[in-house]
Amino acid sequence: MVVLKILDVGDFMKKLLCSELFDSFLFMEGVLQNRMTYTFDGHLIPGYFSAEELEQEGLAGLSYLPFSMVRPKLFELIRGKRTPGYFKFSFFISPEQAKFAQFPSEMAHGYLLHLRFQEQSLVATTGVSYQTFTVDKSPDHAWDEAVSQFFHAHSIPFEKQS
Repeated sequence: MVVLKILDVGDFMKKLLCSELFDSFLFMEGVLQNRMTYTFDGHLIPGYFSAEELEQEGLAGLSYLPFSMVRPKLFELIRGKRTPGYFKFSFFISPEQAKFAQFPSEMAHGYLLHLRFQEQSLVATTGVSYQTFTVDKSPDHAWDEAVSQFFHAHSIPFEKQS
């Protein structure tokens, strides 16, 4: 796990909400506080989509909605003159999506990225969800490095927090 403080919050938010940069992530959950508190559960609701719709939308086999389907609603709720007082969004990448992994994918259930905005500060925290207990932290280190490289590649300035 690594905590990365985002140095340019405005630019990051543009990339998050106004571009497709994070669209390949799955949206697990979120909380947004502005004029009221909104709570989001990114789980796909069983039975809401038909099997045909799941295939057409590219949702077959997913447990969570792709961020691309959530982003417009979040943008609508966040845009405006006032900055939200707080938000926390949790994203998920499955082992199949994590092409960077150089370790057995059966170790990890998925890779997490949490964004938390509080007191005008935005931090990104990485994490790994494991299938079983392990003392091997190589998936954590690989994911930490992958997120850092992703931020560097997309000109997202950050500093590591201790």
